[in-house]
Amino acid sequence: TSTSECATCNYHARKFGIKKGMFLGRARQLCPELIVLQYDFAGYEEVSEQVLSILHRIAAENDGCVEAVSCDEAYMELYLPDEANDSGYSRRAGEIAETVRKEIFDTTQCTASIGVAANKFLAKVGTDKVKPNGTYV
Repeated sequence: TSTSECATCNYHARKFGIKKGMFLGRARQLCPELIVLQYDFAGYEEVSEQVLSILHRIAAENDGCVEAVSCDEAYMELYLPDEANDSGYSRRAGEIAETVRKEIFDTTQCTASIGVAANKFLAKVGTDKVKPNGTYV
């Protein structure tokens, strides 16, 4: 049995019950056709820097800031000028989120999920709701 662990897995593998942190031997029992890839730390770093560059630029355009949590997760706080009502804020925030997702895909060929909310907790819940590739406002 393997004591190696799955660092992550895609949504297709998750359908077989595979989870990050699971021993590779167990994962192969659940899915004998499992394809295991080696780490590509340089590639992860390159893509992460590209994504963070996009986020920092868009945050700066909106008097905001970025908090990077990991190589594939970040929070962005934006200042949006007064709109007519809450739906104006939501519309503008949704437009910005879609711009971010498009730029990330165009630059990296990676999809992104974005949750828009008034606080980090609700933004994370929204993000989880639309994974693997969507926006929740």
